[in-house]
Amino acid sequence: MHYATFLKLVKCCGLYPLCRALRIWLDHHTPGGIRRQRERREFYAQFVRPGDLCFDVGANVGDRTEVLLELGCKVVCVEPQQDCVEYLHRRFRNRADITILMKAMGAQEGEAELLVCEYNPGLTTLSEAWMKQSRYAGEYDWTRKGRIPVTTLDALIAQVGVPRFCKIDVEGFEEQVLKGLTRPIPFLAFEFRAEMRDEVGHCLDRIQAVAPASFNCTIDDATAMLAPTWISAAELKQKLSAIADPGLWGDIYVKFNQEPCDPCRPESR
Repeated sequence: MHYATFLKLVKCCGLYPLCRALRIWLDHHTPGGIRRQRERREFYAQFVRPGDLCFDVGANVGDRTEVLLELGCKVVCVEPQQDCVEYLHRRFRNRADITILMKAMGAQEGEAELLVCEYNPGLTTLSEAWMKQSRYAGEYDWTRKGRIPVTTLDALIAQVGVPRFCKIDVEGFEEQVLKGLTRPIPFLAFEFRAEMRDEVGHCLDRIQAVAPASFNCTIDDATAMLAPTWISAAELKQKLSAIADPGLWGDIYVKFNQEPCDPCRPESR
């Protein structure tokens, strides 16, 4: 059975919440899942330390949030889907080190139209280009629309302080989120996919317009960088172009080459 067909069947039968909970349980109770969680903690430990503030933009059900919390960080989750927000509250209930905002991120504050993929909520987006051009365009339908409040990274920073690390995973809307950032933060990461290479270039250009930066990336869901050291945007583009895989995807990591000045932080590293 095709995966998209399977997800539709699961959703129609009302089994999606159970399958989601089972997947998270397996991450914590099987040898492979436990190993994977340890590898994720070791990977993200190179960016953060206990007490650091982090942003999880496009938090979905909080898989990366959980890793950052396990590393002792304080996390602000930004997620526009009500079902995911409710799940985040259940998953991380009674924790004082997490803030959950039911909003989207963009280039400016206001409202935007959320394009909802009911059979696979992880594909819900604010990007019409993503809906039409991504590898999922022929498999899934975005069956519902709704207005959602939008904030910016600058506005969130003004409210809670400069994060040490910011993860952005917003299904093709990454450039717009980055347009809402006008100051450097130590580290950030954003998702990329081969079929939207132009968007990757725009994101890299936008980042370099904020401040000088170095780059690296992971392929698929790996916990090892592609390059042995931080490299330039041009070098990263060259490395990605050399990978002849139409299904290529991963996360691009950014290290700004200057520390921010943040009066909200008691110290700077």
